[in-house]
Amino acid sequence: MDDGYIEGSTGIGQKDPSKPSKPNPPVEHHPPADSNPEDSLEGLDPALRAQIQQCLRDNPSDLCYEGLVSSVDVSAVAREVVARLHLPDPTPRFGPDPDANEWHMLAVGYPLWLWTSGPTRLTTTATRYGLSFTLTATWQDTRFEFGDGHSLTCRSTSPYPAATKPGTPSPTCGYTYQKVSPAAGYTVRAHTNWRVDWAAAGQSGSLDTTYTGSRTVQVGELSALIVR
Repeated sequence: MDDGYIEGSTGIGQKDPSKPSKPNPPVEHHPPADSNPEDSLEGLDPALRAQIQQCLRDNPSDLCYEGLVSSVDVSAVAREVVARLHLPDPTPRFGPDPDANEWHMLAVGYPLWLWTSGPTRLTTTATRYGLSFTLTATWQDTRFEFGDGHSLTCRSTSPYPAATKPGTPSPTCGYTYQKVSPAAGYTVRAHTNWRVDWAAAGQSGSLDTTYTGSRTVQVGELSALIVR
């Protein structure tokens, strides 16, 4: 999975647990894709749409959208912009990394550290229909589903340091498997939840969006062999 981020300046921050959750429905995430500007005019008044389409054909420019602020729902456009954001890679990561041992597996009864990569706060700008948006995305939490029927929501995570003493539990977000995986392994999913604050044309608001990544892992039992 691509691990690119939103283009723009970045900073790192943590969620304020005292701040209540926003009531807005979550934004359905769509990966960025090249599209025809005319495809985004659905829902506008037909006469206005025809005028903009003709302008785009004659001289493609954001100026074709000039004067649209009073004709479009800015908050609806904000949802469209947020749905196209590219936030950090949500693929779940484990410590110790199962790919680093000779069995390429996790062990039953062994504490795991869990996290996803990337910063937790990002700021960028975007233009849509001639409207200039300032957006700040703040990570809220990550819900891990372990494939064995259990899940865990973490509001803070810690990458696994190389010098960690074996068997040390994560101080923020950890899990321990209690049974061996089937032959196909367990599919672990991470749902990263973000709040995006936006501002444009004198209006502002917040929207929630979720990114999901997955990884399949084998979980087995380690047995001690006594040699005499």
